[in-house]
Amino acid sequence: MTDRCIILVSNLPPQTTEQTIKDAFVIFGDLADIKMKMDRNQALIEFNYESDAEAAIDNMDGAEIYGQTIYCTFATKGNLVDKTKPVWDGNLN
Repeated sequence: MTDRCIILVSNLPPQTTEQTIKDAFVIFGDLADIKMKMDRNQALIEFNYESDAEAAIDNMDGAEIYGQTIYCTFATKGNLVDKTKPVWDGNLN
């Protein structure tokens, strides 16, 4: 997979579930993975093909879920890093 198979969906309503995301995005292609980041009202969706990710962005950017406008873009390296995990876990001495 390339990073261009992964999209970031932001401005999700608080009641959004993984199933909500799956139902809304599966029409664009098979979903390899969904990672919910509800503390940020975001989700990362990985498609099997870049063309499917592009179709999802083209069709869902600016769409509404539960009456709230969502935004879809290709994920960046910064979006893919889990900031809750320490960067260095070892002892420097």
